[in-house]
Amino acid sequence: MLSMISTLADRDDDRDCLLILGNRHEDRIIGADRLRELEERMPNLEVVHVISRPGDGWDGETGRIRADVLDRVLPTDRRERAYFLCASGPVMDAVTAALATLGIPDAHVSAERFAMA
Repeated sequence: MLSMISTLADRDDDRDCLLILGNRHEDRIIGADRLRELEERMPNLEVVHVISRPGDGWDGETGRIRADVLDRVLPTDRRERAYFLCASGPVMDAVTAALATLGIPDAHVSAERFAMA
């Protein structure tokens, strides 16, 4: 996802982008510095972190990326948007099901599953 967003930034693409990123701990977000840099470069980029085991000071989204979280953060034109998912199998299944619950057409969802070797 970082590569895709970096390419959009390099091309001065002005499409609205929303990255919903799930992690266990807020201090272990891979690419956090790069994400902050991209947010500064791209006024049309919004990053929403969902932390499953937050520290005491965390005030953002918590838990897992579920339909209720997506319902809060996705724009009103959500059924017309394109979605790109990259996650492990169980996370991918959960997010795909959550998007379907919200009426997102399957044809709008592109997915890349990964597994640890």
